[in-house]
Amino acid sequence: FSGSFCKFFSDKLGSRPLIIANGFGLLASIVGWIAVPLSAQVLWFFILGFFTNFFLGVVNILIRRMVATVIPDDEGVGFNSMVNFVIAFLALFSGLAGGALATEGLRIPHELHMGGIRLGNSYVLTFLLALLLSTFGVIFSGALREKGSYSTKDATQIMFSLHGIRAFIDIDRLDKATDPIKRKSLLLSLGTNLTGVATGEIRSTLASPFSDDKAEVIRGLFDRPRPSLTDDLIKDAFDTDSYTQLESIFALGALTHNEKAEKALVYLLEHGSNLTRSTAAKSLARVTRNARYLVRVESISDLAVNIREELNFLVARNIMDKEGKFLAELFLAARKGMGPSFRQTRYAVLAHFMKFSPSLAELYEQKNLDKD
Repeated sequence: FSGSFCKFFSDKLGSRPLIIANGFGLLASIVGWIAVPLSAQVLWFFILGFFTNFFLGVVNILIRRMVATVIPDDEGVGFNSMVNFVIAFLALFSGLAGGALATEGLRIPHELHMGGIRLGNSYVLTFLLALLLSTFGVIFSGALREKGSYSTKDATQIMFSLHGIRAFIDIDRLDKATDPIKRKSLLLSLGTNLTGVATGEIRSTLASPFSDDKAEVIRGLFDRPRPSLTDDLIKDAFDTDSYTQLESIFALGALTHNEKAEKALVYLLEHGSNLTRSTAAKSLARVTRNARYLVRVESISDLAVNIREELNFLVARNIMDKEGKFLAELFLAARKGMGPSFRQTRYAVLAHFMKFSPSLAELYEQKNLDKD
């Protein structure tokens, strides 16, 4: 059970916070051993034994995990020998001291009577030694440094939070799921989870050069933006070789009034392909929500050569141009000699902006069906 617990949590949270958290659990269980009388029901001993062994097992596994990460490549044998020697010495010392203290405990008062309740047992000195050593261990663990691990506070909040547990479950299922629909459902659930674990998993996906879920994850950041991932999105948006560059530029548009996102989009508005610039224009309009860059967007909107670029510029100008002056260019597509599909799409979008009823898209739909 300890191994399953470590496997489930340690890869995401790190070893250090789990060692500290389980160290406190171990301290609590040792206090239980100090207090339990020998005349207590057997069930109490089973309960204390279970929790003590669980916490000890978790701490031991995680300590070995941390030790394994610092073994030097050229002195592995000597390092392991020294570690084993220290462990053997501590085991010998604690074993001899524990046995001696157990004998000494019989000679001193070791029971406390409170009303009709009797607390304590003859092993009180042995467990006090264990409590002392465990306390030193917890204090020492607090001084450890582990790259990429969560703070103890954050890790504890996640482990004792329904959203945190849910994030771990979704991540675990996502690693095993192969059905595309199931994966999309899990990604949606993970996208709505605002815990640090979920954010860390999304950051890992963004850092991957290729992932089946990367584009889907980035699109999800538009619906549920995470300002903490702004730098990650900007990095991907600036990478002209990234196959998710456009998705990242699009997702930056959800970060309303974000200064970093605005500066990045201003740069992308002037650099890259027409599709990159048009997508940046649309996202920039969503970030700023004003006409600050309207003149520049108007000056480059004529560069659109396909419907995707045209729609991006239309959306940008619709947000920026509060007076709707761009609507005077309603029949620009016809003057440019664009095809029927291009014109229909453009007119339908403009009609949508003007809230026409019935929808022009529906009228075109019926017209196209009648042709068939």
